[in-house]
Amino acid sequence: MANDAIKVTNARARSPHNEGLYEAGKALMVDSVDVGRDFCKSMIPVATGAIPIYIALVGLATGKEFRPSFSEGLVLALAPTVLLLSAAAFAVGYFPKTTTFSLDVPSEIDSARTATVNKRMLWSTVGFGLLLAGIALAIAAVFYGLSLEIPPEPQ
Repeated sequence: MANDAIKVTNARARSPHNEGLYEAGKALMVDSVDVGRDFCKSMIPVATGAIPIYIALVGLATGKEFRPSFSEGLVLALAPTVLLLSAAAFAVGYFPKTTTFSLDVPSEIDSARTATVNKRMLWSTVGFGLLLAGIALAIAAVFYGLSLEIPPEPQ
């Protein structure tokens, strides 16, 4: 009959260095979920706050009496639309991921944590990409507004 006993040899306490590495790994694992959520939370007001700034800049570029044609309005509406989409992407990343797992099964916890981190990373990346696109469109639209020939106000 085979001996199924496990023999432990050279057992010793963890070194302070290994203890520190363990604690750092634990903090990274726990904080990885919160970092993405906090990033999305802080970027929602950035994306939405860029819209009134854009409107003010376009107003300065075009003047108070400017009445855009349909095509001009469409061009000038692109930047705030993309900025709103950016805020929506950050909002999706901020919301919690619905999942079920058992605390008795570590692999389920790890899978849920990984899925949550991946979801937040995806939506953070999408939101940030849209934010950059919205900023680029806003800059282009302000220069477009400056190039428009605005008829003088009637006296």
